[in-house]
Amino acid sequence: MKLHEITIEEACRDAYWKKQEEYLIRDIFPNESIGSPITQEDKEYFLSEKYKSGMIALCDRTIDRAHMIFFNKGEIQIGFCSYCVYASEDGKCFILDFCIYPEYRGMGYGKACFKQLQKEAQGAKYYELNLSDEENRRFWMSLGFEYNGYDQDGSILYILMQKGSEEIFCEDLKEEDYWQILKLHNGYLAEKEAAFFSDEEQDELINKIERGELYFFVGKCATRAVGMYCADTKILFVEPLFRKRGIEKRLMDFSAAFLSRAEETK
Repeated sequence: MKLHEITIEEACRDAYWKKQEEYLIRDIFPNESIGSPITQEDKEYFLSEKYKSGMIALCDRTIDRAHMIFFNKGEIQIGFCSYCVYASEDGKCFILDFCIYPEYRGMGYGKACFKQLQKEAQGAKYYELNLSDEENRRFWMSLGFEYNGYDQDGSILYILMQKGSEEIFCEDLKEEDYWQILKLHNGYLAEKEAAFFSDEEQDELINKIERGELYFFVGKCATRAVGMYCADTKILFVEPLFRKRGIEKRLMDFSAAFLSRAEETK
């Protein structure tokens, strides 16, 4: 498949919602087999006006806008995608939806469309998405995506990025990164084959942090928290794609030095 055969256009929103609803009902809801199960409440939300309003707000904001696009081959529409590049943060391009219509699958269009998306997504330094089933996994792995833990909602994360060149630094946990602790904690639980925390348990974890009962430190690449260490519970977790870089030791050393300084100032 030649890239020049695939073009991208901004989607008419009404037409996009129609195609997305068909995709969710046909491909996602019946086939999900990876990560936290999709509940009836989840299904209703993704088909709701509330979800659409949230997406429209992302598309209309001035910084790090989301995009809803159609893929075309000549005059024929063959698929759609929605994505958001966080250029003001670390350059993550998060792919929310990516669909090639059933009649055009298995012909190389999916890979060609993603390659075209890479050319279109200005400011993107790496790509991240959630997977819902094994067919999704095989497709994205064929493009070089790799497993990298779970998000704060229990959905599996796959990433395509260059490895080893990013500067990593450690710091004590800040309030704006609470959601990232939930993401890393789910990755930790998954590797322990333990159940993800419920919403109530996640709320209690954050409450304990705010009360000073738990002290977390994070290893960060730009704005992305890629590792965590809890000085109280000794929980240590680094995202798979950032391992073998000494982050674990750096987190524990930073924690020890930070707490030692804090003790000296008492």
